Formats: sequence, structure tokens, C-alpha cells
Amino acid sequence: MKKTIVITFLFVLSIVGVSFAEPTVTSEQGKRITGIVIDAHGMGLETGMSPTIYDKNGQVVNNIIPDDLSWISKNGVVDYYDSIKEVSDGKSRVGENYILIKAIEVRDFKANPVISIDDAKKLKSLPEFNDILKKSNIVFIK
Repeated sequence: MKKTIVITFLFVLSIVGVSFAEPTVTSEQGKRITGIVIDAHGMGLETGMSPTIYDKNGQVVNNIIPDDLSWISKNGVVDYYDSIKEVSDGKSRVGENYILIKAIEVRDFKANPVISIDDAKKLKSLPEFNDILKKSNIVFIK
């Protein structure tokens, strides 16, 4: 019954011209998320010692200390690629089922990407979010 009501409601909305914004967070439905990719391509993103992801309000999104600090000292908190194609082969630290988020700007000497409030909420609501941060399964597209 509820399913029928929801489908009917969505159908009516589509007839009257109501559209829904496309989400900027994407992943394959039903699979465990293996990493986060922030696409800041074309924004002049620079590498940084300890890059931070911010939301539009200036709140820090990735505020968990990684598990293996010796690995981090050699490999960095995030990895950098020039294109999403380089990440898509499944060999990067984010694995094969990553979430792709489009940055809206960069800040702090262009080392830190900023994402939308909605995207930050979506990330923080992921069951895997803390684990991804602890393992530093994060890639930035420059």
C-alpha cells in the first residue's frame, strides 16, 4: 500500500513538472563503500601535508586520525590523481566501489577541497565513513 502511494505521488509530481536535483554523491547501490573520491578537477587543487575536506559552512568533514601513522607518513593522508579514469581501474587506495563527490571550491592555499552541505551529510551518514577515514581511503582529483 505505502509503495503504491509513493509511486503515485512521484508520478503526480512528474506530471506537474516537479523535478528532483541529481545527487552529487554516487556509488553502486547495495555494495559496501570502499573509499571517497573528491573531484576538484579544474579548480587548481594543490597537494598538501595534511589536506582537509570542508563543507560549505567551513566545518571539517574528515576529522578522524588514520590508523597507521607510519603508512600515512610514507603515502599521505590522501592520494592525488589527474583524472577519474586513473582511479577507475580499482587499483587506487579507494578500491572499486568508491563514492564520487564534486568539490564546489578549494581553499587554504588551494590544498583543501570544499563540498556541499548535502554531500557532507551523505558522507557522514555512511556506515563505512569512519572506517574509510581511518584507512585513509581518500583520493583527490586535481
